Amino acid sequence: MFSFRGATNTLVLSLTLLASGASHALVEMGESEMQDVSGAGLAFGLEDFRFQMAPTSYIEQVGSEPPATTSFNRGDLRWYGLTISNGAGVGQNWQGGACSSAGLNNMACPMSAQGITNFANHDNPYVLRVFNYTRVGLNGAGTDWVGAPVSNGASAGGIERTVLELLGPSNTDTFRWAFWGDIQASTTDPSTNMIGSLQNQNIILGKPASPLKPPSLPASSFSNAANRNNMEGPVLQLFQNQGDSSLGILFHSRLSGDYRFSVNRTTALADGVLNAAVPTFTEEEGLYFTGVNTYLPLGALHYQSIILDDISTGSTGGVGNGNFVIELTRLQNDSNVYLDAYSVTSGNGYTRTNRNDRYYQTHGYVEWGNQFPTCGGTNCLSGTGVSAARFAGPGTAVAHTITLPERVVNSQNFPDDPNGHCGGNDCDFWRGDNFPNSVYSQNGNPVTDGTDVAIAVTVNRAAGGNVAATSTRAQIAQAGGISFISRNSASTWTVMNNPNDKQRFIRDMDRRDDVMNARTDPNSYGCGFLCTRRELFADLTPDQTALQNAANNLNPTGYSSVIRVNAINLGTARVEGLLMNHLKITSLGAN
Repeated sequence: MFSFRGATNTLVLSLTLLASGASHALVEMGESEMQDVSGAGLAFGLEDFRFQMAPTSYIEQVGSEPPATTSFNRGDLRWYGLTISNGAGVGQNWQGGACSSAGLNNMACPMSAQGITNFANHDNPYVLRVFNYTRVGLNGAGTDWVGAPVSNGASAGGIERTVLELLGPSNTDTFRWAFWGDIQASTTDPSTNMIGSLQNQNIILGKPASPLKPPSLPASSFSNAANRNNMEGPVLQLFQNQGDSSLGILFHSRLSGDYRFSVNRTTALADGVLNAAVPTFTEEEGLYFTGVNTYLPLGALHYQSIILDDISTGSTGGVGNGNFVIELTRLQNDSNVYLDAYSVTSGNGYTRTNRNDRYYQTHGYVEWGNQFPTCGGTNCLSGTGVSAARFAGPGTAVAHTITLPERVVNSQNFPDDPNGHCGGNDCDFWRGDNFPNSVYSQNGNPVTDGTDVAIAVTVNRAAGGNVAATSTRAQIAQAGGISFISRNSASTWTVMNNPNDKQRFIRDMDRRDDVMNARTDPNSYGCGFLCTRRELFADLTPDQTALQNAANNLNPTGYSSVIRVNAINLGTARVEGLLMNHLKITSLGAN
């Protein structure tokens, strides 16, 4: 259905297929009929919508051989089988077969057989229109910027300019976007054989709309506390740049929902060849972003242009080599422009609360989940508390290796007389302190700069050191934020239970006399009547047995810094104030 929608009347143009088989074609409108239309644009209503590429059809980005001055390897990327289908429909894999389960968060399958019922309803359609906007811009003489920013984006005394825009629906049914890809790591060996390849699957279960402002913000953060945080759809705008009359572009990208990135296949990559077969991925494994809300503005209305250009060879130009440049030009260096775009007043920055509407037109945000820590301080954004869902799995404590780092032999690291090394007296010299550029011979081995070597010891599993899981795998995926899920419940990782444990263990080990003794060697000799020099050297072949015994003695009951898990939640995150005021992309792929 196509429609012109206005304040007083609406003209609907439709093609109707009658049950009898007869049809009526679209009829051209005359001038007199057009004069009676008061419209604001073309509306596109789409129902039961589904889009699918073949799972072997792809978009490719090809890398060229790197310059000799860089250490990068060539990389090729392909994205296959882009599909958009019903988020709640019957799931299918890339071959069109049924999935064995719905998976976690209903994200086992990359696509479904059903279309999206409410893709763009007649009362919430895509709208293509020409519209006038008032912003800061050049005055009639074209000599200076005029106007001042106000809360709703219009500039007092500013000028009106016409904009062509495409507005997306503010709400839809849940989509299922998906594609799979190949990343070819390198082809730098002489035979150009593929050195490494990673196949991956991407599934988004959501919609191209998000709240106008970060959903975690309390009402007190709005300039108008009664202002509802409405859903907004994507916006694409084309206009004439007021600085140089070039083509300007603005794009507001919005997305809400869940995202899964997975790499674990059930089918092998045959012969190491890209697209040797359409892969099937396991139904749970992956990196999950749950409860996502994003708004990313690209460009500023009336201020920035988009430039598309090729790269010519030779110092004075010439034939293009196939590479190209995409550039979003910089904001004009004028206070009325950048103060309006940045929403900065009087040069004092902006506050975290009571931001005006203009701020949320130019600044974006990204949120993963909503379990943010509570905050009671001034100028704080309230939270709902940290999620209790932290990890799933056996929680079994495991033995692990900790490396004691190198240490300079000096009076701070090896104080006084380590375990009688200096004959019961304080040491006189630490070779790391006094002769940093000298080389000594110690038991036939050279000693340089008085630095001992790094040494690894095993921290054994402590009795009673198991940790009870806080949640199930499904609860981890649903908790919101960022989480890792293994391919199945029997597949586990070893992770740090408390990262501070490692540093504490190293600190406690370093303080033990038997450890200092095992890592150093003494030397005492006469230096005259009643004179003895007591020196302490680094031991390049430390006593491994003594160090391991010290580690065993230091490990108390219940100490387990490494445990086994099959799902782990990294927590929620929020990024605010995203603003892109210049972007330049130069391709290097063509030869």
